[in-house]
Amino acid sequence: MSAGSKIIIVDKYHLTHNVTGVRTLNYILLYADESHVGQISFLPKDEALPASRVSAAPDSYFYLYCYIDRYQEIIETLRYEKPIRVSVYWDDEDHVTSSNLSTYSGEPVGEQEGLGVPT
Repeated sequence: MSAGSKIIIVDKYHLTHNVTGVRTLNYILLYADESHVGQISFLPKDEALPASRVSAAPDSYFYLYCYIDRYQEIIETLRYEKPIRVSVYWDDEDHVTSSNLSTYSGEPVGEQEGLGVPT
């Protein structure tokens, strides 16, 4: 596969907390238009992160790895912001070189999405 990029508007997510023995792996499956497009996995700080990567074309399904201390902020963004854009960039060996999860351009200032936000 050659280097590439993909920008996806995520409209659904699914959370999983997988406990095996004393190890917990948390991950989020991301969807766009009912299609499973990627996964963000969260690992303990004492483990080395695997290389984030994309699958072969044409799908370019992505696997992103983060430390668990990023979990809360990413979940809050998914819960309280809409729409969400995920951008993924990769090299010739399908390793992710850059990625981001962000609000989509044009989001109104002060929209105060979510419950419990002061008005």
